Amino acid sequence: MTIQPLRELLLQSDSEGTATIFNEFLRGAARLALFDLMQEEVDRLCGPSHDRALPRPANRRAGNEKGICYIEGGKEGIQRPRVRRDRGDGSEEEVNLASYKAAQQVDNIQEHVTKLLLEGVSTRGTSRLGGSTVCKSTISEQWIERSAEKLEEFRSRPLAEDGYVALMIDGVFLSKDQTAMVALGIREDGSKEMLDFKVGSSESTELAKALIGSLVKRGFKCVAKRLLVVLDYSNALENAVLAYYPTAIIQRCLVHKERNLQSDLSKRRHGELARLLKRLRRAEGKNAAKEAYDELYGFLEEHNAAALESLKEAGKTITALQDIGVPATLHRSLLSTNIIEDSILNIRCRMSKVNRWRAETKMADRYLAAGLL
Repeated sequence: MTIQPLRELLLQSDSEGTATIFNEFLRGAARLALFDLMQEEVDRLCGPSHDRALPRPANRRAGNEKGICYIEGGKEGIQRPRVRRDRGDGSEEEVNLASYKAAQQVDNIQEHVTKLLLEGVSTRGTSRLGGSTVCKSTISEQWIERSAEKLEEFRSRPLAEDGYVALMIDGVFLSKDQTAMVALGIREDGSKEMLDFKVGSSESTELAKALIGSLVKRGFKCVAKRLLVVLDYSNALENAVLAYYPTAIIQRCLVHKERNLQSDLSKRRHGELARLLKRLRRAEGKNAAKEAYDELYGFLEEHNAAALESLKEAGKTITALQDIGVPATLHRSLLSTNIIEDSILNIRCRMSKVNRWRAETKMADRYLAAGLL
């Protein structure tokens, strides 16, 4: 298709048809460019065509045959030229064209495969690239190789030289046999960075210590007088943090605490609970936070003993942020681990096609690293 007919077709089509026509044009242009490249290589090997004045070369043209190539994210059929070489004993052998060999490399679609799988497309769905079927095992091999590179990239990144003022850690349930702990750092300018994660069988103190220990080993440093650490409601996490940072300010996630309290209260009390916790989140300063906390305490004391014990268990960690005078403009970001939760939610959408996490391999590590990057 030439530029003039292409222009006419584009002018006559709707937006969806325009995209289809344009993509087909690009794919055709790529195939044509590849064919021209192979013809140039044939000319170099065999010399000019039909020039009988030159001595007969060792290589000769042997027509064309159907072949395949991987371009523009898919598997394409193409006519490839053939070249034969005289062995010197009266027989011939096939000459492999370097240009065709390069076009046959399935690695050409590796990045495209990675993007599709990270968007939640299954291996079976990804294998149908460009209308031509690519073997599922090939897609799987491509993904394993690329995601392993992503894992190495994630773990080898240097941590910020200017250090961090806050650390968030949250547990992510993958399956009944696997849980991941994810750490996120916040720098003094407010920028956020996924730091590392560890996958284990449960949300244990040992797993949390392994995560924090790996951060310390990689050079994690606090540039404030005391490190602010925002955690979900896991005592294992708190114990691990205090083992490395005894003076850390621990702020428990209010979203997790609300879920815990709701599980103890009857549904008709959930509305009032939400109102009281909303007031606590908006309270600025130590005194205002204490008033909001006392009102919540009195409500639970009146209606549910188990919920009251859950609140007592949190202790000072439920208002730690207000106690140190952090302005209310930062409460939305720092009174919960939602920053991590949102990232994990996005990854879950992309990992929805995974039905079984293979604990004997680094499958979960590879998926998490690729998603978090």
